[in-house]
Amino acid sequence: MEFLGTTLENIEDIAQKEVKELINQEASIILPGLLKFEAEEQEVINLIHHSRSCQKFYKLLHKIEFKDFENLKEKLFKIEFNFVQEPFVVRVEKKDNEDFKSLTLEKDLGELIHDSFNKEVSLKEPKTILCLIIRENTCFLTIDYTKEKLSKRDYRLQLNVHSINPLISYFLLRFSDWKPGESILDPFINTGDIVIEAGLFALNIPPNKEIKFQYEQFTELKPKEGILDKELEIHGLDVNEYNVKKALFNATLVNIQDKLKLKKGEIDWLDSEFKEGEIKRIVTYPPYTSKTYPNEKIKEMYKELFHQADYILDNEGSVTILHPANENVYDYLKGSNFKLEKSRKMEINNRICIASVFKKVYKSE
Repeated sequence: MEFLGTTLENIEDIAQKEVKELINQEASIILPGLLKFEAEEQEVINLIHHSRSCQKFYKLLHKIEFKDFENLKEKLFKIEFNFVQEPFVVRVEKKDNEDFKSLTLEKDLGELIHDSFNKEVSLKEPKTILCLIIRENTCFLTIDYTKEKLSKRDYRLQLNVHSINPLISYFLLRFSDWKPGESILDPFINTGDIVIEAGLFALNIPPNKEIKFQYEQFTELKPKEGILDKELEIHGLDVNEYNVKKALFNATLVNIQDKLKLKKGEIDWLDSEFKEGEIKRIVTYPPYTSKTYPNEKIKEMYKELFHQADYILDNEGSVTILHPANENVYDYLKGSNFKLEKSRKMEINNRICIASVFKKVYKSE
C-alpha cells in the first residue's frame, strides 16, 4: 500500500529519516512538505503514534493530474467509490495561497458518492474521511488516517506568542545532531517546547497518546509500545520564573517533569551551573530584537551565550539557534571559538527564521 505523509516545508529530510528509523521504509519527497512511501497498515499505525516530524498520514488511492476545477471534477466523478465505509465525509486540503473552490468540491463529490453509491454522510462522526490533497494541478485522492494534526501534542496547554510548533522543536534537535543520552541545554526554555520534545524522544514516549485517531474507526490494529525509563541530562533555564512554571506544568501533562532539569537562571550563570565540558549540545530559540529586547541587549545576550558555551560545551559540542533571518547572529561570532557549520531557512509564526548550527572549534581551525 502507498501512503502520504505531510510535514512542514524545509524539514522533509528529517521526516524521511524518521520514517526509515520507525518502520524501515524509504520515503520520497514528491512535493514540498509531502512524502510518499510504501508500508503495511500496522507500520503506518506505529508511525502515526511515534512520529514527531509529520503532521498527518493518508492512504493514497489515486493521483490525478488536472487542468482546471471542472476537469478535476470530471475525473473524480469517474471513480468507483464502492470501497468507502460509511458514514463518510469529503475534505479538501490545500495550501492557503492556492485559489480553489474547496467547499464546492467537498459538497459536489459528497453528493455524488451519496446519490450514486448509496453511502451515508456524516460531517461530525465519519468512519471514512476522503481527503483530496491539492497541490497546483495535482490531486491526491486519499483516506485520512489521522483526523487531527499530530503537531497538536498532548502537552501544549501553557503557551505564549514565543512558543513554536513542536515539529520545529523536534527538527532543531535532529538538525543539531543531538542523540538521546547526550547532555543538552536550552538556556531560554520559554514554555518548554524544545526540552519536552527532547524528553519524549529520549524516552520513546508517543507524543499524542490522548488523541483519538481516524484509523481506529476501521481497524483493530494497535501500535507497538516501547517506553523507556532512564535518567536524562536534559537541562533548561529561563530568566522568567513564570516561563519555568509553564514549562514544568506542560511537562507534567506527559509525566516527564521529573526527567527534566528545569530552573530559573540567566545565561551569565552557566559557568557556575555546569562544569567545564559538561554539555554536548545547546539548542534554543532565544529572544529576538523587539521593544522589550533592543538590538544592543540582543547583541550582549549572544556574546555572553557564546562566551559561556565555550566553557560548558565539550570539545565536540555545538550551539543550535533558531533566529529571525534579519538578526545578525553571525556578526556576534567575532572573537568567539565558534564557526557556522550549517543553516536552514524556514517560516515560524509568519516570520522568516534561520536554524543555524555553530560548531565549537579550536583557534587553529
